[in-house]
Order: sequence, then structure tokens, then C-alpha cells
Amino acid sequence: MVETQQHYHVGTTVEEEVVEEEEEEEEEEVLPKMGAPVISSFSDIHPDFTLTKVFVEEDVNDDDDDLMDDEELDSDDLAAAAAAAATTTMKSLGETTFRQQYQRNIFLATDTVGNGDLILCIFMPNGEKNVVNGGNVVTVEPALLRCYSLNLSSSSDEILVDSVSHVMDVACSAAQPVQSIPIPLKPFSRNGDRGNRTTSRFQSMDVNTLARDVLVIQNNDENGDGGDESSRLRLFRAGSIHIVDFTLPKSMMQSQTFEGYDCVGLENSVGNRVDIKLVKAESAETKIVRSEITLVVHASPVTETALCAIESALVTDGEEESVILPLLIRADCIRLLQQMWSSDNDGDVPSGVEDIAWYTLSVVLLKLLLLGKKNDGSHNQATMQTSDGSDELSPWEELLQSDFHVAFSEGEGRLLFGDSGPYDISPRHHDASSILERYVDKLSSLDFAIEIIKEGGLLNVKKHIFDSLHLLHEDSRLVGKSRGNSWTRRLGSLLLHVSEQMSPLMIDFEDHYQRYLGSTRCFSTVCIMTPEISSDERCRLSSFGVPPCIMTWVDSMMQYDTVPVEEIDFGTAEYFKLVESGLNGACSTSWMIIRLLSKLFSKSDVCQRVRDRGAVMLMLDEGVYHPIQFQEELPMSISLILMETIRRCRVDPPQIDSSDYYWSCAAYDLVGRNDLAELLAQSLSDDKRGSESLYAYEGSDSQGGEAAPHDPDKDGLAALEDFSSMIFPDDNRIKEAARLLRSSRPIFLRVPRPVELTDHEYERSKQDKLLLLCRRSIATPLGRGMLTLGTHRMLSSDQLLIPDIVLAGRVPPANGNLALDMSSCPPNFRIWPEFHNGVAAGLRLPEASSDGGKIITRTWIKFNKPASQSTSGSNNNTNQNPPSYAHGGFLMALGLRGHLAALNTSDLTDYLSQGTITTTVGVFLGMAANKRGSCDPGVSKMLCLHVPSLLPPSFIPMDLASTVQAAAVAGIGLLYQKSSHRLMTEFLLNEIGRQPTKDQNTNDRESFALVCGLSLGLINLQKGKSTVSGLEDLKIEERLHRYISGVGTDKFQTAPPLFPNGNQTEGDRNARILESDMLNRDITAPGSILALGLMYIKSGNVSVASILKLPDTHFLLDYIRPDFLALRVLAKSLILWNVEPTAEWIDSQVPTVVKNSVEFMRKAAEKAVSLGIGMDEDTDRNGDESKKDVADFDPQAVRQANTFIIAGACFSIGIRYAGSANREAAAAIFQRVLWLLELRDNKEVTRQVQRPDLTTLTTCLCTCAISLALVLAGTGDLDSFRLFRALRWSCDDSVSYGTHMIYGAAIGLLFLGGGKRTLGSNPEDVAMLIAAFFPHYPILSSDNQYHLQALRHMYVLAAHDRILESVDVDSREKVCIPIELAFPDTPECMQSSTPFLVANNSNFVELRTKTDRYYPIVLKTSDWSSRGIMSNIFVKRKPGHLGYLQDPNALRALSIQAGSTNSESVLKSIKMMSDDSVLASFAKYFCKANKNKGSYPPELLPEANSDFLRYCNLIANDCMQEEKSEMLPLYLTLYRLMKSMSGPQSVSNVWDLRILRSYMRRKGALLPPDEILASVNLISQELITLVCEHIDDTLESAAGMDESKGEEPTVLAPAEKVWYEVPLRLPS
Repeated sequence: MVETQQHYHVGTTVEEEVVEEEEEEEEEEVLPKMGAPVISSFSDIHPDFTLTKVFVEEDVNDDDDDLMDDEELDSDDLAAAAAAAATTTMKSLGETTFRQQYQRNIFLATDTVGNGDLILCIFMPNGEKNVVNGGNVVTVEPALLRCYSLNLSSSSDEILVDSVSHVMDVACSAAQPVQSIPIPLKPFSRNGDRGNRTTSRFQSMDVNTLARDVLVIQNNDENGDGGDESSRLRLFRAGSIHIVDFTLPKSMMQSQTFEGYDCVGLENSVGNRVDIKLVKAESAETKIVRSEITLVVHASPVTETALCAIESALVTDGEEESVILPLLIRADCIRLLQQMWSSDNDGDVPSGVEDIAWYTLSVVLLKLLLLGKKNDGSHNQATMQTSDGSDELSPWEELLQSDFHVAFSEGEGRLLFGDSGPYDISPRHHDASSILERYVDKLSSLDFAIEIIKEGGLLNVKKHIFDSLHLLHEDSRLVGKSRGNSWTRRLGSLLLHVSEQMSPLMIDFEDHYQRYLGSTRCFSTVCIMTPEISSDERCRLSSFGVPPCIMTWVDSMMQYDTVPVEEIDFGTAEYFKLVESGLNGACSTSWMIIRLLSKLFSKSDVCQRVRDRGAVMLMLDEGVYHPIQFQEELPMSISLILMETIRRCRVDPPQIDSSDYYWSCAAYDLVGRNDLAELLAQSLSDDKRGSESLYAYEGSDSQGGEAAPHDPDKDGLAALEDFSSMIFPDDNRIKEAARLLRSSRPIFLRVPRPVELTDHEYERSKQDKLLLLCRRSIATPLGRGMLTLGTHRMLSSDQLLIPDIVLAGRVPPANGNLALDMSSCPPNFRIWPEFHNGVAAGLRLPEASSDGGKIITRTWIKFNKPASQSTSGSNNNTNQNPPSYAHGGFLMALGLRGHLAALNTSDLTDYLSQGTITTTVGVFLGMAANKRGSCDPGVSKMLCLHVPSLLPPSFIPMDLASTVQAAAVAGIGLLYQKSSHRLMTEFLLNEIGRQPTKDQNTNDRESFALVCGLSLGLINLQKGKSTVSGLEDLKIEERLHRYISGVGTDKFQTAPPLFPNGNQTEGDRNARILESDMLNRDITAPGSILALGLMYIKSGNVSVASILKLPDTHFLLDYIRPDFLALRVLAKSLILWNVEPTAEWIDSQVPTVVKNSVEFMRKAAEKAVSLGIGMDEDTDRNGDESKKDVADFDPQAVRQANTFIIAGACFSIGIRYAGSANREAAAAIFQRVLWLLELRDNKEVTRQVQRPDLTTLTTCLCTCAISLALVLAGTGDLDSFRLFRALRWSCDDSVSYGTHMIYGAAIGLLFLGGGKRTLGSNPEDVAMLIAAFFPHYPILSSDNQYHLQALRHMYVLAAHDRILESVDVDSREKVCIPIELAFPDTPECMQSSTPFLVANNSNFVELRTKTDRYYPIVLKTSDWSSRGIMSNIFVKRKPGHLGYLQDPNALRALSIQAGSTNSESVLKSIKMMSDDSVLASFAKYFCKANKNKGSYPPELLPEANSDFLRYCNLIANDCMQEEKSEMLPLYLTLYRLMKSMSGPQSVSNVWDLRILRSYMRRKGALLPPDEILASVNLISQELITLVCEHIDDTLESAAGMDESKGEEPTVLAPAEKVWYEVPLRLPS
């Protein structure tokens, strides 16, 4: 296969492909089967056959979806649908024949005016005939192309084909659609009616779109030409308008390869390419040529745009001649262009022609525009006449018109006359008249125009053409920077020549073009040879009263508010008419300027601020997305006006939640407020899917910060100081908190040595003291996990190291390490502390919802799995952690952060088969937390397998630890959260009151029952207020009431007994505990109380709350354990949710009987103190009366009840106001903590009588401390921190492991997540907080009797990222800015600064930035109380300022610095204040003397012109202070104008200065002056005034010089006419 490329004579590129003729395969069936008889033609189709019903019901393709499923009207689908409709009506056409031969020949074509592909073309055969050629018989299949017009009807939601109408039939051999001509551009109109466009070139669908025309092959006998039967390629529009004929290149067809071949078929058209099938008559050989057919002038943009302008003006006019003529003009232009470009006609190009395509268009247009009525005869005949008018030609004229003369002139004749250079404009051989006369018989448009003359309609067509070219000329003046002067010079020269020919009727146009062109007029050979037109043939070739001038219109708009309409300059009214009637579609820049300036300066009552904002939205509608587009395309004056509009909107844009005016992200980016664009993108993203936006700030992930590379402790505390430095910048509180919670360093150990102690005893005392300190150290991982929650950033290749728990002391003065003697410690001393240590390490990871989900994968988890080691031999003095214990906590942390679901079932099986308790507990709770509320069946099976009560009776019993069973039950509660699952509800309800059976099931019964109650509450969370279908028969409330009070029998028991026959074996009996049918309330009550509270949380059900009523008599008080009173207060407050953050509410929770008893004991103590005797002595002396008073109640029970009730009330406040930072609630709890401390430490008698036992007091003190931390979570409150540090200080035998744990947890909560997180108060959050901070704390590190230690980490599920940080949108760095938060219904505002922790249930309604260093921002914050994650506030720094971290006191701002303009100070200021690379480069090369003189223009060398250097420093400093580096080119342009005014002035420059002068006058002419309009001056008015005065002086001096020479200044230069606003010469 050989491929070559050649050219057609008419816009065609051919790719030759020789293909052996092969038998075509049968195509798949895509049309529906038909059962009706067939016919052989389309003759019986009704012209108005309706397609609507068929279009909906008929299935075109059995394998494809119905066409009506598409939302848009696709061209291919429409063709298939119409073909299907035609198929159903052809009742006698063979089904197989139609499907195989004609399915490929059904296509859509563009209609006549380019409204869309609405012409259905069906190619079909008419029969066969045999042609004898050279003795061979060739069978040709002439065909018929039938064209139908599709009439559409559009409804509200879809477009339907209403009917079809027959257009015409075209006899041809083959037909294919090709896209070779652009669709005519619709005019611009404000109303957008009649199909006109209201948006710009960038937003319109018909721009750069090619029409689908029909390419056919016709024989000469088919097109009526007669002659031989050779085939011709012809191009039709809509099947009815013949555009042009194509011929294959002579060089190709005359070659031996293609000799004797003829075109017989067209196939496989795609775009503007089509396969042409060639057949050789003698041998029937077949060749395929891949051809490209184009009528677009790519080589000359001005020519192509001019053609588009003509088409836009004529095609949309609606007349038939207006549709045909522009297509013929384009065809003639292409044909002439290719004739000149052809290799055998290279001598036809005239000398001096720069743009051959424009030359050919000028030939066509001049012949057309200057065609008069006297030329109504055929121009072919005119050329055949002699000079004397006779029809006979002389021999010399016959010789000149012979083919021999043409060939001789193109060949040897060139040697005779010589060859001129390409830039020699002398005619010599290239005589223009001979060239035109040679081509004039090829202008089909001229033939058509002559036919129009006969009908009298050519003048209107000429006006349309002239007006379209004039509007294009004006449009080119606006984009002179991008297109250059060649566009306006060529268009203006052509139009000026036409105007001169029609003078004096078009003297105004002549004057208009002469003003702009001046001496730059292009004298084309076409214009030189144009013959003079007689006066009676002259006419006005424009429909405009005066020439529309876009620059005059712009200048007049500057005076629109200050000058009456009738006094506005000429040409302005024409553009106002065009806005309504329709502006040429090729003048997109003119339309953009008209829309923008009309919005900005038209007369209206709307304020300037609203106008500016509307103009910005129009800029986006016009496809402008950056101000640099104005500067690169538009004149200096217009770009300055629009850029000042953008700058005014930058200073005062609409806020992102403004209800009056809505902007998009692109609008904020356009005005340079990308900070508001980022904020808007975030808000839209949060509303839609709650995730990060497309504008996401990569460095703003508040889940963590970069970990310190030099972290020897591996606990993340070293990096925490940098992580939270901006939150707590004034002190070292975060550093102190890290020190208190660190367990990876040796403990400072100072033990004083009395003289009498021996060395052995001293060593023993150091070990005793070290053991107490290590007990506190191993309790800190819980608090450390809170402190470092989500603060670690990592890569997928990084390993997360778990820090060691160092059980050693650092003894001064040598600071030697002393290891703890583990022989005195229990074997399981480190198991659960190591578990908590692993959890704390894992909690540093980010959540799965952030980028952590992409980093932490199954591979990463397995990569961090420690090597299998034996857990035996842990009683040694080494500091190495048992990996299995810590890794179990690490797995739980992965689940809490949402990453454990990456593991599959086999991985979980491997972990569970290891047999380590902590690993099993971690997997259970981690997977349940990861799948919380999902009821995942796989996790459910795993959990239920480890609960003996859920196993079938035949199942082999397993020896499961109590902690494993409790973790499995807790996991069930998390997994089925809020599902009201009946099976699990019934199971948990029975498990709360289940009696022990085997001896191993008696351990940690209290913990198991508590977990069952919590899980029951989670499964039915907040379901109590509405009856859940299917659970009524369980009588949950009644059974829980019995578990709480112990009254009555379990008549509601629905589960069958474990042993229905009562035959318990000896192994099934519990040998340690004997319980009858009575309930053990000490075991069932805690879980039942919490289950009831969680079920009815926030319901306000008084009836249920009465079950939890506190006893009101001493008799009832004796029947309730004191710590249960605290749980009752908590559950009751959960149900009623009426907690008040006051000390009075706490006191109101204490029953009257308890208050009176406490008051009685206090008064008795005061009385005894006043008598100077002790309490025991007072009792003996007062005799029976005192004994009677004291005997009414148990003082110790009253003390315990009072303390626990107050602690329960404080815990209720902590839960209710968790994470709210409520100062009233914190003050109330803080007061009670101080009261408990006074009870513990004060030795006064009045306090001692109220003091309970130390265990009760310590438990209540821990509960109140953790309650205070709940309220102030994440705030880092300094007073509370000092209090917790004081509570933690005590370290003796009376302080248990649980007490150290709670105090450490209080410190960790206070700095939750490094100060970036706080707690929620939703029902799910409340349940997690109760499970985590249940007020019963372990005594030993291995204690799980009353509460499962692993549940202490459930607070993670209630922690939310609520930090509000500000980010500099340009540098992407976090910054501190002052903010103001407004409250609802009050003028009060709270002053703060970012970073700011948004507390839970915050009632702020608005946030405002209060700083002059950053642009102002106002945000609505009414939804912040319900938002989970706070978004960043993106801010943009104003020019001339530094951030608060770099310049706290604003001492380095440019506004207070001395105004120095030397180059060194300017360069230094730019490096410090600005990141603009353009400004930095300008300062480097223009603001200082450079030894390399070649970097400057010759006239602007700094050594020769110090003014220029000083000027550059001034403008650089000005641009830096106001952040307007885009103004540097305009500043330099003004400077160059001032320096170049001594010579002739450019008209475009003078127009710029004139418009700037009008704009500056407008700013100060309005009364009162428009403050908004005058608020921004990108270029100082003084500079513009100076330039204007300079040009005045220059022009006046030039006129005075002419007078001094004695010359009469009768003719003004074009620049003077423009500057002095001299009116145009109007036609008489």
C-alpha cells in the first residue's frame, strides 16, 4: 500500500491508497425486521409524514438503548430514527437489500442557513444500465439522493421530530457528507431572538463548527451538461444549493498510475475527509483515494474572518440570494487562490502581494461591489467583444485569448520579459488587468450577482457586504495588539478604495478610513487597475447613516451620564441600533466591549458597585478568565477601564453567602480574590458531599502536621510543639502537657537519704519510690493518645513506631538510670498499659476520611505487624515492649480511625489465632468501630462466635476470657448501633441478668453486665421515645426497672432457660457463687441504668425518668449503693436533657433528706467546735437527745450519697456541655472540684463531718475533674491545666492506677488533638463518652472487674476536628489574623484570632476578619454548630504588609517606611513584600544601571537617560504598594508616548489618550463625584494629565511651526483630527 499526498484544484488534499477490490462482508442487522411487502422506490412517501410516533415506539437497534433516552438530539441517532421511520413506510422495498446496501448512505446535512443538521439525506438506487467503453462493458449504478427537511418541535424537556418535508432529489452516482465550510456565525443581539447570540465567541456553539454539506458524484448526463459521461465531484448545501465542483489534480490523473480511472463512488466520510473510489474502465481495476476537502482559508486569518463576516451578514438575512452568494464568494476565493498557488501557474502572482489569499478575495469583492447596472450582461460575452463594439474579434485579440498565448506566457514568455522579485510592485510582466481578465470567467459569484441585478436586489446585498467588512475593520481596531496593523490596513485600504469609487456619496466613509490609515494605506494592484465608475453608477454601499466608529462609541460612553444623548458624537447611535437589531457574528470583540461598557456607563439608577459586579459576570460570559487577556488584546485605554473595574471588585466583592448577588469561583478568581474562590469551593463541596473541594489546600489538612524527623522518643510529642505553636503562642503549656504525659523517658527520681538508713535500705526505698512513679507513668498512654490524636503525617513507605514505656528512673546528680525491679510486680503488670500505649501510637494517624485512607492500606498494616515473639519471660528488667500487647492496641486504634477494614478475613483469622487477649480485644473493638452501625454480617459472625450464650447447645464450649467476651458484646453494640435488632436486643436483655454457671464465668461479672447494658443502649439508641415495631413484647422498660430496683420476679423472661430439664451437671454448676432467683443489683443495676438513659436520651419522658428517681428517705437510701446514685443522676439528665450549667442545678439534684442530714452534721460540728470539745465527747455529754438525733441516719451513708450525687451532677454537666467551652458550666464544676479538694485536705472539724471515705472522695474527685475536661476539651484552659497538674502531683500508696489514668486523661482532653479537636454532643457522641469515662476506675493496671479498660478509648468516636485556621491563599501558609464573631439578636461581638477552636453548639452567626493587612471576609456561621469538620479560612494579604508572625507590630509595613526610590531600596522591598516574579524581573533589569547595555533600548539607556531609571523605580514602587504589576506595560507605553511625540503620531495612540482623557474627566465630572468609581486609580491621574498636556503642546507647536514657515495649515493630520474631535465630512 502506497500513500502520497497531492492537492486538488479546489481546496482538496488527496491521500492515495491503492486497494485491491475485495468482496464486502455482510453487515450486522441494525434495523428492525419488517413483515410488509416491499416496493422499489420512495415515490409513495408523503411529504409531511409525521415521525413523532415512530420515533418514540420504533426500536432502531435491538442492541442499543432507545433513542428517546438521550437528553440531547444527537445527529447520528436522529438519522437512524428517521431512517427507521422511512423503513416502516416503504412497504415493498426488499428488507435485506435495504439493510445491506443503503444503511451506510443515510445521513444528516446542514440546512441552508446553518441552523443545524436538519436535512435528512437518503441515498438509493434507481436501476442499472450498461455502458460500453473501449470494448468493455462496465456496469454503473446511477443513484438518487432524496433530501427531506426535518421540522422540530421542542417541549420543555426534550426535542422531537415533528414532521418531515421533501426538499428535492439529486441524481448522482454516490453521496457522502463532508465538513468543509464553517457554519455562518449568528449575529449578536441583546434580546437573543431570531436565533441570535447573546454570548461571545468562546461560549457559542456555532464557532469553529463546520457545516455538513453533501458531496456527490455526477456524470455529465446527470447534471445536464451533456458531453461525455466522465464523473464530476460536486458540493451541495442542503442538497439544493450547488456550491462548487471539484476536480482531481491534473498531476495525479495524468500520471500512469491513474490514467484511465474515473470516480465512481464515495465512502467512509469523517469530517472533511472522504474515500473516493476510482475504477478503470478497461480492466475494472479499483483504487481508493483518501481525500481532504476544505474551503477554509487557513493561510490567511484576515481572509477567513472576512469571509465569515460576509456569511454572517448575508446567510442570516433569510433571502435565497443572500444564502447562495457568500458560498460562491468563498468558492471563488479558494479557486483563485489555488490557481495562483499551483506549480504550473506560479507566474500569476503579482509582485508586491504579501497575502495572496487576501488578494484573491479583493479581486472577487471589487468585481462584486463595483458591478453596476450596465454590466448586467454576461461578463464572458463582454470579454469577447472588441473595442469598437462588434462581435467579431481581430486576429490579434484571438491570439491573445488563445490557449497558446496562455501557455507561452506561463512558460517561455517569462524568460522574454524577465521575472520580478516578490517585493517589486512595478507591473511589468505581472500586469494586473491581464490577470483579472484571465480569472474573470471563473467567478461564479459574479455570474450569480448579474442574475441578481436583473431582479434588482444586488444593492441590498452590496450594502450587507460593505457593512460587514466595515464592522470587521472596527473590530480589528480593538484587537490590534494580537492581530497587528495588517488587518486594519488591508480592510481599511479596500474599503477606502470602494468609498473613493463611490464618492461623494460615501465621503464620510472615505474620511473615516483616511483618518485611521493615514500614510499606511496599502495600494494593491487590484485597486490600481480598477476602472473609474461613472457618476450615474455610483451609489451609497452602506445602510448606516454615518460610519460606525467603535473608538468614538467608547469615547462617547465615557460622557453618557454627563452629556445629553443628542450631543453625543457621531457614530455612536449606529452601534446602539446594532445592539438591538444584531451585530455581525464575526465582531466578537466589539460585542464584548459594547456589553461591558454599556453595563458600566449606561444611564441607570443602579449604583456603581452593582454595575461593576454585573460587568465582571459579563466578562466571564464573554470567556475572560484573567485580566491579562484585556492587556494582551485590547487598546491601552479600554484595558485600563476594565482592569480598574476588576480592581474595584477586588476591594469590595460580594461575599460568598451574599443573598443579593451570587458569584462563582471563576468570578472571584478573575478579580484576584482567590481566597473567596477557595472558600466558596469549600462551602459548595461541604453542601454536596462534605469532602474537600477542587481548590483543596494541600497543606491545610488539620488531621496532622509533619512529624519531626529527629524524634528519639517515637511518641510524637516532640513534633507537637510545632504542630500547636500557633494555637498557644504565648506560653509553654503544650510543652508542659507533653512533659506530663511522656512515658518514654526515664523518670526523675530524687529520694532523700536519712542518716540512719543503710545502703540496702536506701536502695529499697528508691525502688519503692520508683514503683510509685512508674505506676503513674504507665497510666499516661491514655492521656497521650488524646494529646496526639490525629497529629501525625506520614508517607505510605513510613513505619509507625510504637514508643517504649520506660520503667526506669534518672537519679541525680549523675543522672544515672535506675531500672525498676520487676520481681515485686505482678505478672500482668504491663499487659494493659502496653495495650494503651499501642492505642496511643495508632491514634496519631489521620482519619480514613482524609488522605490517610490512601496511605494506610492492607499492605501497610501488615508491614507494621511485629515479629511473633513469646509472651513468656516478661518478668525481667528489660525495657523492650511485648509486641503482641502493644500491637493489639495498635489494631484497635486503626479501627477507631477507620483503617482496619482494609484487612480481609484471612488477616483477621491470623490475628485471632495468636491467642493474645489484647490482640483479640483490639480486633473486636476495632472492626466494630470501623463498621459502626452497618450490621456487617462478617464482623457479626466473628463477634458472636466469641459469646457463649449465642452459640448453639451442640457447639463445643470454648474457654474464653471474660475480657474477650466483654469486648465481643461491646463490639455487637457498636456494630448494631441504632438498628433495634431484635435478636441482639433480646440477647443483651437476658445477659444483663444472667446468673453465673461455670467458675470461669464469675470473673469480671460486673464489667460484662455493664457492657451488655451499654450495648443494649447503643442498639436502641434514642429509640425509646418512639415504639420500635417488633420489640413491644420484650417489655424492655419493665425488665430494666427490675434490674435497677430488684423488685419483683422476671415474669417477662422470654428466652428459654439454659437447662430446660433442670439436669445440671457437676461441671455446669458454679462452685464459687450461689445465687437464688433474686437479682444481684450490684451487677445488673449499672448497665440497666445506662441502657435506659441511652434509649430515652433527649426524649424528655418524665415517666421513664421517674424510675431513676433518687430516694427521699434514709430507709430507701440504705437500699441503694452510693455510686449508683451518681449513675441515676446521669441517666435522668440524659432522658430529660434539662441540665443547666450552674451550681444551683448541681445542688438541686441532692435530695432534701441528704441536704438536711449534711446540714445537721455541719451544725453539730460547729456546735462542738464552739464548745471546744470533739464530736465524740459532745455525744456523750448531751445524752439521749443527741443520740436520738444522730441515730436517725447513717452519717457515712449520707456523706457518700451527697458526694456521689454531686459528682454525678458534675458528670451530667460535662456530658451535656461536652466540647462547648461553656464558661458557666466550667465554673460550676471547677467550684465543686475545689470543694472536694478542701474536703480531702482540710482538717477542720466542719469539713471532716462532711468528708466521706478516701476511696469515695478520690473517685468523685476524678469524676469531677474529667467532667471539667469534657467541657473544656481542646481549649487548653490554663486555670484548669494548673488544677489538673496539682491533682496529678500526689504519688503515694493511696493513689491507684486508675486515679493516675483519669488525671492524665483530663490533661489529654484539655489539649485534645493538640488543641485542634473537641467533643460532640450528639446521641452517638454521648454514648461513646459515657462508655469511655464511666465513673468507676481501675485499682490495678490489670483491673477489668467493673469496666473494660479498652473502652476508655471510645472517646475517639466522639472527637471532631473543629479548628478554624486561616491560610494565606498565595503562599499556602497558615497565618494568624484577628477575627470578630457576632452573636444572634445582640450587638455584642467576641474578639479573637485564628487559629480558633469552634466550640460545640456554638451560636455564632457571622465571622468577620478585623485587620487592615488582609482583604476583608465575612462568613455566615449559623451552621457551624452542626458541621463536623471546620473548613479553612483562605485570606489574601494586601500589598505593602507582612503577616502577623513576621511583623507583629506592623513596624515593617511600607506605609510607615520612608519613601525612598533608589534602586537598592526598591529591590529590597520587592524581595521582602512581594512574590510577584514579573515585578522582581522588572526591578532587576529596569530599576538599576546594568553594565549590559544591550538589555535596554538604545534611546533608554540608564547612563544616557537617568529620568527613565528614576521613572522605573517610581512605577516599580507604586506597583508593589498597590499590587498591580500588570500595569507595568501601560506605564512604559505612556512613557514611550511622551518621548516619541516629537514625530508623527500614531492614530491608535491618540485614540488611547483621548479615551483616557474622557475617562478621567468622567471620574471627576459627576456631581457628587462617584466615590466608588474614583476609589481606584491604577494609573495616576496626574500622569495621564501630563501626557495629555504634552500632546496638546506638541500638536500646537507643530501648527505654529507651519504658520512660521508661511504654510497654510488647511489639512490637518489624522492624529490632530482625532485629538481635537473634528467631525467627519458628511455627504451632500
